Amino acid sequence: MKSITRLLLAFTCTLALCGCSDTAPTETEVSTPMVMASNYPLAFFAEQIGGNQFEIRAPFPPDGDPAFWKPSVEAITAMQQADLLLLNGASYESWLKTSSLPSAILVDTSAGFEEQHIKVRTTSHSHGADGAHEHAATAFTTWLDIDLAIQQAQAVQNALIRLRPDKEVLFSSNFTAVSSELQQLDSDIRRIIGNSTMPVVYSHPVYQYFQRSYKINGKSVHWEPEQPLTKAMLEEFQELLSEHPAQWMIWEGEPLPESVLVLEALGVRSIVISPCGNVPEEGDYFSVMQQNVNALKQAYQTKP
Repeated sequence: MKSITRLLLAFTCTLALCGCSDTAPTETEVSTPMVMASNYPLAFFAEQIGGNQFEIRAPFPPDGDPAFWKPSVEAITAMQQADLLLLNGASYESWLKTSSLPSAILVDTSAGFEEQHIKVRTTSHSHGADGAHEHAATAFTTWLDIDLAIQQAQAVQNALIRLRPDKEVLFSSNFTAVSSELQQLDSDIRRIIGNSTMPVVYSHPVYQYFQRSYKINGKSVHWEPEQPLTKAMLEEFQELLSEHPAQWMIWEGEPLPESVLVLEALGVRSIVISPCGNVPEEGDYFSVMQQNVNALKQAYQTKP
């Protein structure tokens, strides 16, 4: 995670200087392939599998949700210079259809399981600091189904091998290590949830693949963790509880303390299951996923 964070800072500097310098690239810069990724999970997989053989860059800002990022002209120009651009696919990159990028560098990591993409209704609403946005007609947080995350990591591995076929043994070994850790996470989640039919509510409609994979009995609202709950939101929530008596709210980020207290007064406790779409403030993808596992233990193994 730290190296990707440094590259985010480096990328900001690159954009600031784009087109303003006549300095020729160094030999190291020329010889090290540059790989960009449209979200943090893909950047993390590339870093773990590729090791120090690539310069891994995350072109999106370090705050906000990359799914709703709209690249500037400068960002598009920088992405055009990449040797690979790893895409999540499944409608994640809404900006792609209006961007001029070389098709040869694009790698859609979810194309291999397109038949498993989940179709949803298009909805539009406000998303905190990201402002108003529209949820696409295809659910895009594919990596929350760990089986699909493994397939995406394998697509990353295959793309890196095409860039550096001389390092195939190294990349294959690194992928095996990543896959093993992902399989352990998947096993832990399945063991914790088991055959439970316990109803839960999601704060945001981003858990479709998570729900399908682990057979969770969940319904979603459209709340933001950093925004206070309004009277109208709570009235709608209580109506939902009347038909879906959940005792747990699954948030995508840390909710306001007052929101937690209000929900507790209604008999609903809170946990955070982070999609980890952007670079975490602490730890890395695996540590955030482990925190998610621990949160699930709290919800599914706590007696009412």
